[in-house]
Amino acid sequence: MKTIVLFLTHEVVSAYGWSEQSALPLAFFPHNELGISDFREWIIRHASLSYCIVTDLVEEDFQHEIIPHLSGKDQRTLCERKLAQHFRATPYRRASVHSAARRGGQDSLQLSALTQSDALERILADLAVVKAAVVGVYSVALLTQIMLSQLNPGQPCALVMSCNAPGQLRQSYFTPEGLRFSRLATFRAQQDTHANRMAGEIIRARQYLMTLHLLRHDETLHILAFFDAALAPMHAEVLLALGDVAELVQINMQANISDLAVRLGLPKTCHHWCDLLVAMLVVRGVPNQYAPARVMKYHQLNILGRRVLLGAIAGLVCACILVLTLVWQVFDGHRQLALGQQVGQALEQQRQQLARSLVQSPLSAAEAGQLEQVMQLQRDHLQSAPRFEPTLRRLSHVLQALPGLSISEVRWLTGQYGAQAQGENAEPNSPDPVAWRDQTLLISGQVQNRLAYRAAIAEVEALVQALQRWPDATVSVEQWPLDTSPAASVQPAAAKQGGGREMKPDFIIRVQLVFKAGVSKEGA
Repeated sequence: MKTIVLFLTHEVVSAYGWSEQSALPLAFFPHNELGISDFREWIIRHASLSYCIVTDLVEEDFQHEIIPHLSGKDQRTLCERKLAQHFRATPYRRASVHSAARRGGQDSLQLSALTQSDALERILADLAVVKAAVVGVYSVALLTQIMLSQLNPGQPCALVMSCNAPGQLRQSYFTPEGLRFSRLATFRAQQDTHANRMAGEIIRARQYLMTLHLLRHDETLHILAFFDAALAPMHAEVLLALGDVAELVQINMQANISDLAVRLGLPKTCHHWCDLLVAMLVVRGVPNQYAPARVMKYHQLNILGRRVLLGAIAGLVCACILVLTLVWQVFDGHRQLALGQQVGQALEQQRQQLARSLVQSPLSAAEAGQLEQVMQLQRDHLQSAPRFEPTLRRLSHVLQALPGLSISEVRWLTGQYGAQAQGENAEPNSPDPVAWRDQTLLISGQVQNRLAYRAAIAEVEALVQALQRWPDATVSVEQWPLDTSPAASVQPAAAKQGGGREMKPDFIIRVQLVFKAGVSKEGA
């Protein structure tokens, strides 16, 4: 139990807590010296709890006005001015705007205040002495308005009757604009006169509504009675006591408080009207209605403290996560280091084992010769083998300057290993050690316009001249674009219509790159 609800009436202050079943009465303090002393001692023992104060007093006034549709700071300024105009003498006042939701319209302003607050001031002063947190100050009428708005949004006019304590009858009249008035009737009577007293209060409430022009003389008054099961059988007796007025009164008894609680989203274990009020404040939570900011300072400090605590817990959790991450990274680093050391040790063991094997079984002369030949092959041939990437890259640079030529195929060939050496100084039947590094390019392509014979020849000659500037390059043209017949001019279209058959090239150029010892062909 963290929150205490204090019900303030003209006779007593009642303390209630919320259990798992319903509202739990804790203590009752009458408005006398003994009750005040007991209350102060009691709150000292419960200073760590939070308190909600619910007033059920006669001295609660309500006003209703129509104001221009405003928003933001202008609306707050107007509400403060209206409150100061109507309820200047009390700090326990409240303004609520029912917006018209359109610019240029008019809003409904509900003003309410606790006009006599001596008992409330004393209770708040006692709570301030022990630095108890005050969640808010509420009234039964405004809490009833919240319930009714949740039960029947946009409800028609109705008089709501409730009984929070024996001998008290709260009557609140609601319209679609909200609460218009609320009055508390107190009487001391026997059980057999309750129906007559209740009927009398209904008649007086009807007359008051007609005085305020909220009810016509022949209009039916709809009454919604939130009574416990003990008062529900009085329905027929009240109608009988109303006499002729009973024809203009329609009473709806809400005796099933559990069903009402379920409709309000509250625990279904509520069985009394007091249970509903306590559950509204403790279980659901309702914003403050009347308490000034100075009264709620310890509650605000509690909220701030909880936020700081939650922030500290969140920071601690983040720090723990960070520490765990760092620890995991350290352990993972140690694991990777140990794994690397194991791999290094395994390689070292293999090296040592290989060294021991070499020492124990030395190579023969033939094996040493074969190993030397393999190493010589690696140095002389494999590492210096011709590569096609530099050659084709050089060819692409040449073709960038000749956009009129379209290359369809480039064949890259190398010399044959073991070819016979040629030349005056070559020994007979001896292989040429570098002939296999020679490269041959067969370049096939088409010209842009086959009918423009001179332009085609010029483009091919430009390509040949560019290729002849390569070091150690021998260029020969195996086919020139000489076919100027009409059949050749329609060859591309015929190739497309023939299912993509390969098109005959316009020119074929052979480029031979001779490798010379001591010169890197790729670096030329």
